[in-house]
Amino acid sequence: MLGVIHLSSMVSTTKDYLKRNETLVMLCAGELLFMIGMGFVGPILPVYVQSFGVTAAEIGTKVGLLTGIYGVGRVAIDIPAGHLAHYIGRRPLLIAGSLLVTLTALALGLATNYWQLVVFRFLQV
Repeated sequence: MLGVIHLSSMVSTTKDYLKRNETLVMLCAGELLFMIGMGFVGPILPVYVQSFGVTAAEIGTKVGLLTGIYGVGRVAIDIPAGHLAHYIGRRPLLIAGSLLVTLTALALGLATNYWQLVVFRFLQV
């Protein structure tokens, strides 16, 4: 019959695709997990900042600084990282970047004052 696709052929095709593009699938999965983690931070950031003694009047500014400093860090590191990837390769940079994000996320959780949060958030590129 024309136009009928068997489920078994679709599953086989999907498995073949995933096997051929394993690196791409892993990068996408890693980015998905990273973005989920970043999404968890947003709603609790005001409460976390307030736990460091920031007053209610300053909380919007301080959370805005924490949110903005992440973008500043990305801008500051993306172009040099691109040049570095040209010389040493993308794979070592992807591994180093993943380790940096993991370590800075841990450091954010262990920060003892607001300015440590700012520094660690800047480094969390």
